[in-house]
Amino acid sequence: MSTYRLTQTTPGSLCFLAFVIHFYVINTLSAGGGAALGFAYNDPDNVVQVSYPNGTSQTITYATCCPHLTASVTDRAGRSTQYTYNPLKRLTEIAYPGGATVSYGHDANMNRTSVTDPNGNATSFSYDTLNRRIRQTDPTGNATSFAYDANGNRTSTTDATGKITSYSYDSMNRVSKVTDPAGSATSYTRDLRGLVTLKTDPFGKNTSFVYDAAGRPTSKTDKNGATLTYACTPVGKLASVTYPGGAQVNNTYDGFGRLTSMQDPHGSSSYSYDAASRLASVTDPKEQCGA
Repeated sequence: MSTYRLTQTTPGSLCFLAFVIHFYVINTLSAGGGAALGFAYNDPDNVVQVSYPNGTSQTITYATCCPHLTASVTDRAGRSTQYTYNPLKRLTEIAYPGGATVSYGHDANMNRTSVTDPNGNATSFSYDTLNRRIRQTDPTGNATSFAYDANGNRTSTTDATGKITSYSYDSMNRVSKVTDPAGSATSYTRDLRGLVTLKTDPFGKNTSFVYDAAGRPTSKTDKNGATLTYACTPVGKLASVTYPGGAQVNNTYDGFGRLTSMQDPHGSSSYSYDAASRLASVTDPKEQCGA
């Protein structure tokens, strides 16, 4: 179960995906000042409606073929954005309120071959026989090309002016160096587990990374010597983050591993869930729901 934190809500900012069938549960997301957002779910546990304190709502539908593909999003003002897909379930068009459209083309291998904006300007994409993107051409005809090694690693990117960014890899096909068009290189050092322990920028400044036995990051020290530290619970959930200067964010979880509270220097937020483990409420004195 993924959780999220509502930091701000403005008209049209919530873009949930859902398929309107029937509403069998409505939960409430509460924020500071008593403002509340109501959530309605469908059978696949997707949000199908968001209700606001002033009586307006945002409605989301799914494509009938696939409950994970958005069919439409209707905002609080009644403006609807429509999504169209081809038989292979690839997005082919987005129709915005007012009539503007963005269209997408695909080849037989389902690679995206073009994006055409509302003004008819098209960006095109070409691929090799292994379906790797090798060329991208913008509406003005400027092309960026990409090259690969025998292992499928991208070795270079050449922009429309001929400037090249190159990439080097170790024996395990992991990036070891990136060199920009000016010849300046950023290098990466890894431990035996393949985790990046040192990043060295073109000026020789290092950013270091430390991990625990399970490969989880425990600290990051930037090129200026400032250190960010992380602590995890025994099951690998992020328990705390300590920033340079001492400020902390602390998380707590319930027995199901769901986030129940988050405390930062600005205050504490609490999270609750319904019987199906869906987010039911968030209480945070710093946040307000759109009215």
